[in-house]
Amino acid sequence: MASPDNQLQQQQQQDVHGIKPACLLKVQNPEVLGVIENCLSNEDERMSAQEILEHSFLAVEPDVVLLAADPDNVHLTLQVVFKGMDKLSVKFDFNVETDTAEEVVREMIEEQVLPERYQHHITKEINRILRDIDKPTESEQAEQVRRSVWRRESDIRNELDRTREELNQATERVLEIEQKCDTFESRARAAETRYRDAVRNLRELEELKSSAAEEESIKKPSLNEALSSMTVTNTGTASTNGLNTPEEREKLVSHILDEYSDDTDIGVFVTDCALASHRGSDKAHEWARKLQNQDIMTVGDLRDLHDEDWAGIGLTVFALRALKNMLKGKKLAAVQLQQQQANSISPPTQSPPPSSSSIA
Repeated sequence: MASPDNQLQQQQQQDVHGIKPACLLKVQNPEVLGVIENCLSNEDERMSAQEILEHSFLAVEPDVVLLAADPDNVHLTLQVVFKGMDKLSVKFDFNVETDTAEEVVREMIEEQVLPERYQHHITKEINRILRDIDKPTESEQAEQVRRSVWRRESDIRNELDRTREELNQATERVLEIEQKCDTFESRARAAETRYRDAVRNLRELEELKSSAAEEESIKKPSLNEALSSMTVTNTGTASTNGLNTPEEREKLVSHILDEYSDDTDIGVFVTDCALASHRGSDKAHEWARKLQNQDIMTVGDLRDLHDEDWAGIGLTVFALRALKNMLKGKKLAAVQLQQQQANSISPPTQSPPPSSSSIA
């Protein structure tokens, strides 16, 4: 087996002849292999010792340190420190609000203050310092946590208050809607009641009209018949009401011929109507009281009533018909009475039969 000295001599001879050692095949890192092969190459092709030290494989990456900062951490003083190199470190200012690490490093490389191969590393270190400045301290972190918890609790309270207020508003809206529903329901019931009353009134009016034709000839004596009992017969006998003289008969005819004015008291009108209808004073007072209960005080108030208003007065069918006939048939009855009075004072003749027509 060859001694180490013999092996070294053999290797040197191989190197002189350009034969590389077989152990280079075991080197896997291409950067390391490049440095070794460069050192084994010819002298004029080899790198200098300074270039080899500055090679990326052997070079030590510089450090970036923070030298000073203002209270607001806006204006910084940074320094790039190169290790193992006989060069001065690079000191520079950095404005957090206006500068970026990429722009500052690129500017220093263009001015040949920094080697380009350290661009990525120095940029990364500057950004790391900026992050560390922005990172709060432990006390600041604890204060931030406390404030965060307080904000969360405050947000929860505000949310609860807001939800409670919305719930109260919703409750008020529900109550308002319920009140409106009750109002609408009351209106509906009132409308239904009015509808039923209207239907009942229509039925009463229909019954009134249907019974009017049947009862007219029976229940409604004509004004001629009522007055015939008060006039003198064709034989000259006196009436039961005491109209014995021509002056009294003339007075009654003049009273009937005078049409009732609108301001005539309703009691006077009803009394005459009851007398003409063979009804006593008690009926006249009853009719007048019911009319006055409906605020009907004069004949004018009675004339202003519509057909549908008569059903609500509360009088009987006979009384309603008598009042209407008294209003509408006044002049016709007066004329007929005048004719009868004229016949009663004429020479005795066969008296004509009483008129069967009723007051319309």
